[in-house]
Amino acid sequence: MAKRVRNTSSSSAGHSTNDLSSDALVRVRELAGQRPVDAVALALAEMKAARTSNDIARCGEAGLATAQAYWSAGDLTTAERYLEAALAAFEHSGQRRRLGTAYKLHAVLFISLDKVSLALSAALKALGYPDISAKDRMHLYGTIAICFHSLFDLPTAGRVLEEYAWPEAERSRDPQAIVACASRCAGMLHDYACWTMDIPNVSTVGADRPTLEPTLAYLTRAKQYLAICDLHLDEVTLPERAWALAQKGVVISLADGWDKARTIFDESLALAAEFPRQQVAALVTAGMAARIAGRFEMARDLLLRARPLPAAEPALTQRIIAYELSYAFQALGEADAATEEMRRFADLQIRKTRMAEEWIDGAANKRRYGGQFELAAAKELMLGKVEPAALRRAVDYIEANLRQRLALSQVALHAHVSTRTLQNLFHVHKGLPASEFIRERRMQRADQLLREARKSVAQVAEASGYSSAANFSRDYRRRFGRVPSSVLHRGERISPTRVSVAK
Repeated sequence: MAKRVRNTSSSSAGHSTNDLSSDALVRVRELAGQRPVDAVALALAEMKAARTSNDIARCGEAGLATAQAYWSAGDLTTAERYLEAALAAFEHSGQRRRLGTAYKLHAVLFISLDKVSLALSAALKALGYPDISAKDRMHLYGTIAICFHSLFDLPTAGRVLEEYAWPEAERSRDPQAIVACASRCAGMLHDYACWTMDIPNVSTVGADRPTLEPTLAYLTRAKQYLAICDLHLDEVTLPERAWALAQKGVVISLADGWDKARTIFDESLALAAEFPRQQVAALVTAGMAARIAGRFEMARDLLLRARPLPAAEPALTQRIIAYELSYAFQALGEADAATEEMRRFADLQIRKTRMAEEWIDGAANKRRYGGQFELAAAKELMLGKVEPAALRRAVDYIEANLRQRLALSQVALHAHVSTRTLQNLFHVHKGLPASEFIRERRMQRADQLLREARKSVAQVAEASGYSSAANFSRDYRRRFGRVPSSVLHRGERISPTRVSVAK
C-alpha cells in the first residue's frame, strides 16, 4: 500500500511542519550567498529528511531552498528541477502564499535560459503575491527590465529599472538590495554611454536607437549609483561585493580609463574566485571593459577563461562571450577566429530572438502563466494600467493600516466595492483570499521591523496589528520557522542611509 502523504499547511493546528526544519532552511539560505557548495549539501540533506517525513509542505520549503542553493552554485538545470518540485508541492498542499517566492526564482531561471516570455510572465505574476518583500520586488523589477531589454525595448527596460526597481531597493533599506540595484543601474547607464559613443555593445544589438542624452550625463548618473554602492559594500556578502565591483570597474574604465579600473577588476576577480556565477560575471565584465579599452589580448584571455566554466553555460552568457571575442579576435588579426565567434553569436542571437517571443506551453507552465504571451499586455500590466483601481485602493488601504484591526468589510468600503467583489478581486489578481493577503503582509512588515532592530518584540507585534505578543510570536514562528527574538538577537541592524540620484 502506498504511503499517505501528509498535507500540513501553515493553517493546520499545532506547530507547522516548517518548524521541524526551520533552522536548517535558514542556514541554507544564509550559506547560499556565501558558500554555495555547502548550501547545496545542507539543502540536499534537508530535502531527504523532508521526503522521508512524507510532509508535502515541508518538501515544498526544502525544494525551494535546494533550488536556491543550486542557483547560487551556478547549476541552473538542477535548480530548475528542484524548483519544479517545490512549485508542485506548494500547489498540492495549498501553500499559495509561498508561490510568489517560487515564481520569482522561476523568472530568474527562465531569463538565464532565454525563455524571455515565460520569465516576464512569471515575474509579473510573482509581484501579486504577499510573500514578496520590497527586496524581492526590486529583484523582480530587475528581471522584468532584463526581459524588456531582451525584447529590444531598451527605453522601457531603463524606466523599469530606475523608476520601479530602484525605489523598491531604497524602500527595503537592505544593503544587498541597494548595492545590487545600484550596480545594475550603473551598468545600464554604461551601456547607454557606449551607445552615445558608437562603441559596439551586445546590449544594444538589434535595438532601435532612441534619442540619447550626452555621454557625460549617463556617466555622471552611473557614478552616483556607484557612490551609493560604496556606502554599503562593507555590509554585503562577498559574492555581492564581487559583482558590484565588476560593474564599478566597467564604468570607471569607460569614464576614466583602463588603468584606473584595473585594480577594481583585480579585487572583483579575487573576491569572486569561490563563487561560480560571480566568477563568470567578473571575468566577462572585465573582458568587455578590456575590449572597449583596446586591451584586446587581455580581453581574449579573460573571456576564454570564462567560457568553459559550468556557470557560463546559459545561452545569455555564451552570447555575450561570443560577441566580445569576435571583436577581440578581429583586433588581434585572427580573422578566422573572429568569423567563427560572430557566427556563434549570430546563431545564439537568432535563437534568443525566436525564444524571446515564443510561448513555451508545457502543461505545468501553461497552467501557471497562461496559454499565450502578449508583449503589449505585459507592458501595460507592468506599468500599472491593468490591475483594477478597486484592488489598488484595497491594497493601499491595507498597507497603510497594517497596525490596525482590519475587517474585510472595512477594506471593501474603502475600495468602493462589496465584500464579495473584494474577495473575487484578490482571488483573480492575487491568487489567494484577502484575509490571507493581509496576514502575510503583516508578517512581512513584522520581519522587516525585527531586522531593523529598533523595536522590541512587543512593539513589533503592536505595529503589525497584534494586540497580543504571544499570538504574534506564534504566528511569526509558524510563518518563518523561528521565534521573533532570534532575529533581534542577530543584531541585523540596517542602515537607513538614503541617497538620491539626480536625473
